[in-house]
Amino acid sequence: MNTYTLNNIDLGSLGFISGKQNASNIALAGCFDMPARTGKTFHSWGDEHGIEPYVSAAEISFGGRAISLVGYVYGNGKMDCTNKANKIFELIDHFSGLVPLSCKWGTYHVYVNQSVTGAFIGDKALRMTFNFFEPVVYMGVGEMPVTNAEYGIDGISFKDLGVTLLLSTGDRANRPSPKTLGFTSPEDGLGFVKTEAREITLKMFVDQPDQASFMATLGRLYVLFSAPGLRKLRIPNDLNRQFFVKDGFKVSNINSRPNRMSGLIECKITESGVLETYADLVDNSGRKITGSFNNLIKVRI
Repeated sequence: MNTYTLNNIDLGSLGFISGKQNASNIALAGCFDMPARTGKTFHSWGDEHGIEPYVSAAEISFGGRAISLVGYVYGNGKMDCTNKANKIFELIDHFSGLVPLSCKWGTYHVYVNQSVTGAFIGDKALRMTFNFFEPVVYMGVGEMPVTNAEYGIDGISFKDLGVTLLLSTGDRANRPSPKTLGFTSPEDGLGFVKTEAREITLKMFVDQPDQASFMATLGRLYVLFSAPGLRKLRIPNDLNRQFFVKDGFKVSNINSRPNRMSGLIECKITESGVLETYADLVDNSGRKITGSFNNLIKVRI
């Protein structure tokens, strides 16, 4: 059983026993998420398609992330469970700032930013959910794999990144929504407007032999998605896309075993700039143009 300490006090000594998050087999959720960027991340010009991304080093900063912990207190009855829960609440009441939440997954400096909820399961068990906020997240440092893969992100294959791409959504074929056009007129009017940026959800499966490899995979993605400039995505049967990540990503469905640790990453990417395609084309004389670097076309969005 994993030990959880809050402000260096073992919650187990207060009767708390860790549980499991929905679709996971660990008690924590949110602790592996990449936080969203803070500040203004882009500007949307009304007379241009898409957006102007703010991706220089000086413009990139990140906020915090929400972390939840679930578990149980057991007692001889509801009153006994309630008394044990109140002991934990008394511990929290004495916090005046950030405190360390520590377990085998790491140490997170947090504060309690929402109510601690409890639900009785019968008369002798109380399921508790603690909601914390970690305002400063370590984004990691390190070298990325140096490859020149045909498919992947910035020439790094998904395999070298440590993930399997599960791009099952159809949003990459959508036309983005039009930009809002507002005007005042005594009569109905019609305005032709440009489109917003396209957003695509990348789903990536992480399956590693141990916790260290799992964390290293997430660290590579933190570094990659927080780097200045635009990332380049290439997958089979699709346009070459340029994107940046402004909302971070979520990691769910955590499964930790002695010889395996896996999880599902969902990351919303925002397209920007030029799209490149190797799609089959026909020139003015009707001849088929096969995909090659010499025949790249660029289409503004």
